Amino acid sequence: MASSLPLPVVDEVLVDWAPGEIRVALLHDGRPWELLVSRASRPTLVGNVYLGRVVGIDRGLEAAFVDIGELRPGMLRVARGHRKPPHEGERMVVQVTRDAHADKGPVLTASIRLAGRYLVLTPSRPGIAASRRIADAEARQRLQGLVKRSIGPDQGVVIRTAAAANEADIPRELDLLRTTWRKIEAKAAETDPPALLHRELAEPLAYLRDVLPAQPIPVRVDDRRTAGTLARFFAERLPDYSRFLSPHEGPTPLFEERQVEAEIEAACDRDWPLPTGGSVAIERTRALTTIDVDTGSAGGARSSGSDLMVVNLAAAREAARLIRFRNVSGLIVIDFAGAGQKTPKVPLIGAIRDGFFGDRAAVRLGTVSDFGLFEMSRERLGPSLFEMIAGDPPRSWAMNAETRLLSRLRGLVRRRLPPSSCMLEVSEAEAVLLDGRLADARSEAEQRLGYPVAVVRTGSG
Repeated sequence: MASSLPLPVVDEVLVDWAPGEIRVALLHDGRPWELLVSRASRPTLVGNVYLGRVVGIDRGLEAAFVDIGELRPGMLRVARGHRKPPHEGERMVVQVTRDAHADKGPVLTASIRLAGRYLVLTPSRPGIAASRRIADAEARQRLQGLVKRSIGPDQGVVIRTAAAANEADIPRELDLLRTTWRKIEAKAAETDPPALLHRELAEPLAYLRDVLPAQPIPVRVDDRRTAGTLARFFAERLPDYSRFLSPHEGPTPLFEERQVEAEIEAACDRDWPLPTGGSVAIERTRALTTIDVDTGSAGGARSSGSDLMVVNLAAAREAARLIRFRNVSGLIVIDFAGAGQKTPKVPLIGAIRDGFFGDRAAVRLGTVSDFGLFEMSRERLGPSLFEMIAGDPPRSWAMNAETRLLSRLRGLVRRRLPPSSCMLEVSEAEAVLLDGRLADARSEAEQRLGYPVAVVRTGSG
């Protein structure tokens, strides 16, 4: 299908540090399209490689359950017709592909993938593949030939998009990935399960490695220590980005200055205004997420079909952006305004399709029905923004205690109040959080300040 709108290309990255939390926003034309919220209280296991032991088999689910040392065993899908199905007690090298969610343990795979900036090493899956986003056929063949000369017949490699712009760095990265795999094999041979064999990069660093465009763009950081960490990471893994990293200077916090903070806070709002007038209302249920388009003044008695189309196109663009920014997943239904049998559907679908160009999540798009309903699905990539700030399952459309406390700790560090005024008035429940799950965040804030944060209990709340 022909593209109806300019493709959303990331042109700037903002990195925000706070006690217990790092946030990374990807911007296009000054507007945030994607957001990573990485909290120390919610560590991710995705990408980690473990030596596990099979503790159960479910023939109906065609799955094995593997103890990797976490609270719940991980689930490993067993392909139908597998030559050697796993058995209870078997040792297995597995990798986490999805974190535990609700009452389910992490999702595992036995097909290990060691990711770099330019390549992904697949030790158990021989062959060479190249990203479909490398459009130049000659470049694809050249890259495949370069890699083929450097790997053994029992190894596989996926060539990532960034490799096309940085061919000189490929041999060095391939050596690094192969060395990592040899260390994993050696550790697995001398270790009893369950055991961690390889830890993925810290979540913000792995995210930047995977999403930063091949052609460097500005990366702005609001914290000098974090900027130092990124400078070392770029020097080792992404040298082309070293001179594009800059600290944020100014009295206004970076996310506030660029309106990202306002959009994060609005993630608990049902209604979101459209630039053309009207709004979209986002509702979350157990089964799906619905986005209802309200035309506002454009939907009056004298409105024309073209007026409605302008609003619906704006809603399609904004819905795609909000879905990505808020990391909405699962089944999603968009109810366009006044869209009937005579409504041109191709432009609406094209606008949505363009909005998901470059999305890391797998997306399946449907069509617009005669009733104006558009269905789609999006792969889950960790918790949604709503789940992060309101809780999972959320008790209300409001920020939960953890989000409020992290925000207040962020404010204390930024304001740098004198020790006598540096205090938090909290309820008993919030005090429990500060002494428990958020103890590291509180300690981090106190280290930056150079003195303790006084906690004053005000009630049971």
